[in-house]
Amino acid sequence: MLPHKRQSRAPLQDSFPFVRVFSYTGVPGLHYLCSMSPIPVRTPAELAARMPEKARADFVEWGPSRDAEQQFRVVHANRSTLDSLIALSPDTPALQDDRPVNEYYFLRTPCPDCGPGVEFVRQRLYSGFGKFLHPGVVSASR
Repeated sequence: MLPHKRQSRAPLQDSFPFVRVFSYTGVPGLHYLCSMSPIPVRTPAELAARMPEKARADFVEWGPSRDAEQQFRVVHANRSTLDSLIALSPDTPALQDDRPVNEYYFLRTPCPDCGPGVEFVRQRLYSGFGKFLHPGVVSASR
């Protein structure tokens, strides 16, 4: 049996040897960038310059910045590593399957501290997608 720390990171790193982890300050959740080959280190300006205009518009749609380079600066400043995340809770077991756990996290999780209107949009989206998220469940309170 492998040591626990290696076990905890094995599923992701066994599939992808190159992993970067990013987050937004004050927003729950993490973004994982995974690859089979080394991921080039680029500045926020270089990343923004490589994006088509429509991709830049999509990238900044939910903020916090209205400029792609500034948005990359926010993400870039919140880099983590798998090791630092594992160190926060070293006894947490690794996931044992490859099925998504929280693919609808935003829709299912109330966010009273989000910007104005975000919670309203989340509730509207959730009420419309509820039948897909919970097939067979009938509820008037969604």
